[in-house]
Amino acid sequence: MLIEMTVNKMYLPDGGFEKLDTEMKRRLSKAYPTAHVFLRQGHSFQLSVIGAAKPVKTSISYMLEEMFEESCEWLQE
Repeated sequence: MLIEMTVNKMYLPDGGFEKLDTEMKRRLSKAYPTAHVFLRQGHSFQLSVIGAAKPVKTSISYMLEEMFEESCEWLQE
């Protein structure tokens, strides 16, 4: 399974892209240890999950939504 998220780095604080990459890989690797997780820079926010059933894609989407809701805890470290 391939999980790829594209983000616009302009909307993140200094060092935020690297922290986001680390946090995303940490969370998704726990639930999906065989998945290949990538964070890419782009002009918009996008999520792509390849090689997974719809329920898994939905679960990943919820996990990332939760991660962003909790970003004040890990992004400011």
